[in-house]
Amino acid sequence: MSSEIAIFLGCLLPGLHTAYTDIKRGVIYDVVTLLIFLAGLIYAMINGTYIYAFLGCALGFLSFFIVAWITNGSLGGGDIKLAAGIGIWFGYQDTILIIVLAVFAGVVYELFCYWRQGMLVKLFRDRLYPYVRKILLRFGYRMKKIDLSVDTKYKPIPFAPFLIAGSWAVWGMRFFF
Repeated sequence: MSSEIAIFLGCLLPGLHTAYTDIKRGVIYDVVTLLIFLAGLIYAMINGTYIYAFLGCALGFLSFFIVAWITNGSLGGGDIKLAAGIGIWFGYQDTILIIVLAVFAGVVYELFCYWRQGMLVKLFRDRLYPYVRKILLRFGYRMKKIDLSVDTKYKPIPFAPFLIAGSWAVWGMRFFF
């Protein structure tokens, strides 16, 4: 029970602030992600779970860093650091579940937003199809000069709320399973 309280105070509450600022300003402050990261590191050292914390941190960081690198920065650095901080608190197994939940919720949210605006067909025709074609050319045919940057004329969605919601869901599941 004490680990759940520590996760609540050290990760989930600061995460709410991060989600709020990402929604309102489009910014994830380094101070908050550093707080989450350092509190998780101290907690892992005290409890002796630093191997799981390191693996979770590496998984969170690398999975988001690779996406940002492949897409030339479509994912912000704050999201990468937040995923690493969440990984250090939850370990690698729960971090996988958090990332899957966050990505699924983010995709559903974006599809709903486009559907509500009547632009769902336009999304697939003008944005996703050309991007899938670029990925096929870059990795399928190994054409290195294909630019995979995401079209910036569309408004980006804040991803921190989905990461934090996934973290809350996984944390809440600990009480029931």
